[in-house]
Amino acid sequence: MKKILFVHGSALNKAGTENFMMNVIKNIDEDFKIDLLVFSKNKGALDDAFLDLGVKIYYLSPRSFFKVLKAIKNAHYDVVHAHMNALNGIVLLIFKIMGVKVLISHSHGSKNFVDNRFLDLLENIIKRAIPYLSDHLLSCSKEAGDFLYGHHPYKIINNGIDLSRYRFNKTKRALKRAELKLKDEIALGAIGRLNFQKNPLFLLEVLNSLKMEGVKAKLFFIGEGELKEALMDKMKELKLEGEVAFLGSRDDVGELLSALDFVLMPSLFEGLPYALVEAQASGAYCLSSANVDRRTKMIDHFVFLKIDDPKIWAKTIKDHVDYKRQDETKILKEKGYDVKDNIKALSTYYRSLL
Repeated sequence: MKKILFVHGSALNKAGTENFMMNVIKNIDEDFKIDLLVFSKNKGALDDAFLDLGVKIYYLSPRSFFKVLKAIKNAHYDVVHAHMNALNGIVLLIFKIMGVKVLISHSHGSKNFVDNRFLDLLENIIKRAIPYLSDHLLSCSKEAGDFLYGHHPYKIINNGIDLSRYRFNKTKRALKRAELKLKDEIALGAIGRLNFQKNPLFLLEVLNSLKMEGVKAKLFFIGEGELKEALMDKMKELKLEGEVAFLGSRDDVGELLSALDFVLMPSLFEGLPYALVEAQASGAYCLSSANVDRRTKMIDHFVFLKIDDPKIWAKTIKDHVDYKRQDETKILKEKGYDVKDNIKALSTYYRSLL
């Protein structure tokens, strides 16, 4: 059995990179054993789910640094697969010194995940070393790969999903809309962390524009994050309390997608986001920031918009209220986003390295 160590930069919460790692671990061939190293001393929302799959989780903090690295060295991993974007450079240097045979860098974003100019500059310097410290370069999309690796060649691994979980279902739609107390309102959804990257405050402006035009709509935030309080303040300022709901982290995203009419992602930057792959599988109409990788669009009911005018987003929603909803999973499978096919390809890739 070959042993692989995934390295992640924070607690294991519900987000795109964690979903990728979970999907790999659930579907990887039995001759691979995957464990996790997280740069956090705290448990996240997904720790128990990973542990139930037999994954060992190492928690790395300044206090435990040498003890944890010693334990990892004694475990004799064949591959270290780093998922920390620009900080992969530091991770790979550490494990190169430790003598790990195969080092893989994986890019999951088209910019650094920091909202600080100094840290952004620092990470841009660090990332230049990645192609020279890594044996192999992977990315979720072309934009994410070009950002992290520049002119160096890399391989794209699609962020595949379990398509059966996100197939549009009229019965589930009716039940979930009743649970959400929806009647004839347009249901808008934002799926992801409530942080600066996702630009969630912009969506309150979109909702306000719809309200000003007399359109009945309700906005659902699905996820947690540090901007929740700011969102609640903005919601009160715009007098949108009755039109906004915070659903937190959910395990029923597939059913929620059937209930939603539009999925909105006004991100400042993205690679190729899981949330929009899932939304397209469900047949929801997707409005995406123009900053998202263009390869994200796989169905007709998808539009890229600039994030400088919420009124344009509101008009786009209003103009497409009567779109025909349908199951789009066949198209996504043809495009290469069936998780089973993706992980089969990754298993073959791992074997080619060992």
